[in-house]
Amino acid sequence: MNLETTNADTKMSRPIAPQARADCRGGPRPCPFVSCKFHLFLLVDPKKSTVSHRVEAADIWEMPFTCALDIAEMGGGEFRRVSRVLNLSEEYTLALHNAAVGKILDHPG
Repeated sequence: MNLETTNADTKMSRPIAPQARADCRGGPRPCPFVSCKFHLFLLVDPKKSTVSHRVEAADIWEMPFTCALDIAEMGGGEFRRVSRVLNLSEEYTLALHNAAVGKILDHPG
């Protein structure tokens, strides 16, 4: 997995964000690609042009997980565990779950 490219103008290397799950599976953790939509550190809302912390961790190094896909690959989880990882209340996690299931049922296949 090649995660670096060289910018011809600056002669500097910079990481290339993975384009597929296979590109980042087993990559460095905590994940350095905070702009990825599956990263758990920042919440980017393009409609409102806002960026905020998704969790209240003071530092990314304090987070037990930084990738939602890593958590999903662990298999189904209890709301309590998911809530703890995302630093959300169990009630809010249940509401998110119900909203996601509703969207899936409204738009099958």
